[in-house]
Amino acid sequence: MRKLLKRLVEILDGTPVVTGPKQAGQSVVELALITPILITLLAGLVEIGWFANNYLTLLDVARAGARRGATLQDDVSVTTWEDNFRASVYMPVGELPADYQAASIGVMPYTNTLPGPAQDAEIAARNRFRLCPGDAAFAGELAFYNEIVCLMLQTMQPLEFDASNGVDDIVISGFAIELVDPRENGAPGSSPAWLGVSRPITGDLPQMVVVGRYPSNANECDATIAGPRLEPRDPFDFNENGLIDVYAPTARTYALGYIWNDDYSELFNGDENAGTVAWGFDAPGSPGFEERQVGFVWTGNRRIPDTNCIGSNFRIADVEQRFNLNSFIQTTDQRIFLPGQGMVLVEVFWQHKLLLNLPFFTVLEQNAEINVWAAFPMQAAQANIQFNPPG
Repeated sequence: MRKLLKRLVEILDGTPVVTGPKQAGQSVVELALITPILITLLAGLVEIGWFANNYLTLLDVARAGARRGATLQDDVSVTTWEDNFRASVYMPVGELPADYQAASIGVMPYTNTLPGPAQDAEIAARNRFRLCPGDAAFAGELAFYNEIVCLMLQTMQPLEFDASNGVDDIVISGFAIELVDPRENGAPGSSPAWLGVSRPITGDLPQMVVVGRYPSNANECDATIAGPRLEPRDPFDFNENGLIDVYAPTARTYALGYIWNDDYSELFNGDENAGTVAWGFDAPGSPGFEERQVGFVWTGNRRIPDTNCIGSNFRIADVEQRFNLNSFIQTTDQRIFLPGQGMVLVEVFWQHKLLLNLPFFTVLEQNAEINVWAAFPMQAAQANIQFNPPG
């Protein structure tokens, strides 16, 4: 048996049939040379598998959160939050990372920037919706956004969510999308006169347009570092007439075909960079007046690139592009049947760390961030705009 094993080793090693002193130790040298490479390959496979596992886990977490948001109705719906808890949408200044505060990133003009009782009360109000069942101070006040987040944190186990690492964050947005037909009461390729717009709707086909984004007072980024604003218009002001165009049964109607609803308006009507001075804040157009949060954020760690804002990576144009099915060839008669609908969008940002923590893989851990998102239809945010052409 011993001779057989020796013979097998010689064959596998390529040792000549006639062995001699020159071949002694050759296998040991070859093994010493090849072992580091094999270890590196094996460690690489482990780290790739670990990353893929975490990515798929977080993707399932995002889907679970979006699926939960799609089912929330009545007292825990996104519109109920608008009615009762809008003051708790903004991240308090004291809760933002120190470097964000120094650069005024995420600091909203509507939040209290000075330390003291007012800011303490603001943080306390916000923290009501940063608790989950099992937290010591949890009082049972679950609502739309933290219903979603709490389920996600529970589903994420055994992965851990670290709010203090400057990366981990959960961002939730609700969208109302409506079909707008540019042919009605207007020439093809131009906006209908009854919409009261100056900006033409691109093309002559019916289009899906975002007519609302929730939370309604934290849904656009005005504080860009360079270039134009991130959002060319207020998400609720789809026809750019400076008014909020959301339907409600008790709303006041006007001649131009839009319907006003104060309950779902932003704190300042229309564009925060234009209009009248109100509420005792800086004049419109000044840096202190800019909106700097997009979506409901859990930790405030997610900075939108090239801006002084925190929150979602999705602009209203990104959502409209996906709903308009631009990659499909469709006729006007087909597109006219695209349904208006609501949607919940959940985004997860998570700092990935190495499993084996080997020194020669540390370069992979630099800026290693996993970003996943999921979206589901949400009836509670479905658009109900009524178009009222003159005559």
